[in-house]
Amino acid sequence: MANLEPAVGPASYEVDADQVPEAYRHLFNNADWTVHKFVVYGSWGFFVVAIVAHVLAYSYKPFI
Repeated sequence: MANLEPAVGPASYEVDADQVPEAYRHLFNNADWTVHKFVVYGSWGFFVVAIVAHVLAYSYKPFI
């Protein structure tokens, strides 16, 4: 008689890379994509804050 139980467990399933766009699935899994997303958004936030700080510094004391 054949064994019909799943090999991993009754409530287990694997999600491969459902959050990653199709073009990048060969590079990232879900965990890597999440870290990549935080790094990219953090970099954008840093650059926005830096640009605002430079504009405020220039408006306070412009170059001669």
